[in-house]
Amino acid sequence: MQVSAKIYLAQGTEDEAVVPTSSDVLYTQLRAHGKQPVYDRVVGADHSFNLKGNPQTNGWPEQLNRIVIWFLKI
Repeated sequence: MQVSAKIYLAQGTEDEAVVPTSSDVLYTQLRAHGKQPVYDRVVGADHSFNLKGNPQTNGWPEQLNRIVIWFLKI
């Protein structure tokens, strides 16, 4: 079945729950199959998109904002 859904990947580079390279592989595979995913690789962010060295800051609102902006553009 041919799927034309838009794809948004988000991955923190300091994520210890999901190995960041797994998202790299997923992105590469999607591109190899003709898809054009957006890959938001957040440098220094963990699984909750909190930045390393700044644990008191909740990274989810900023991440969700980026997703909403992307979604409204498609």
